[in-house]
Amino acid sequence: MKNLKIWGIILSILGVVCLLYPIAASVWIEVVVGSCFIVSAFFVLAGFFSRKGGWNKFYAAVTAILYFIAGVLMLSNPFGGIFALTVIMGVVFVFEGAAAIAFWGANKGIRNSWLMLINGAASILLGAIALFCPSCGIWFIGTLAGVDFLFTGVALFGLEKDFE
Repeated sequence: MKNLKIWGIILSILGVVCLLYPIAASVWIEVVVGSCFIVSAFFVLAGFFSRKGGWNKFYAAVTAILYFIAGVLMLSNPFGGIFALTVIMGVVFVFEGAAAIAFWGANKGIRNSWLMLINGAASILLGAIALFCPSCGIWFIGTLAGVDFLFTGVALFGLEKDFE
């Protein structure tokens, strides 16, 4: 599967670029998320007419309006959007870390379960950084994306040999 090798190279290069330019990567991600909110608003609005009942239509209308407003706010103030995304990511990371540690606690007897403890501790640490230093978001989101793209790219590149 040569596609894995190609995608691995592309994602690895993208990861390195994000790590070299974390602020630009953060802004890029924020713009993509803001744009997705606006596109989602139109899709929800398109489904508005197929909904039955007043409450369902009301829910669709409110959801579409909120998505659109969120998208416009993110695109009109990218740095404010980055700070909002950082706080949201912080909450997600803390909960994910707590869940990983709970999984480790329930499965201590399983071989290599200690990796879940390490994963949980790292997730909580990253979440705490995001929550207690939202101004770090200016580089935080881009750096996280860079690390993720780089490791995913390397993994895909390495997996390509297993699928020959």
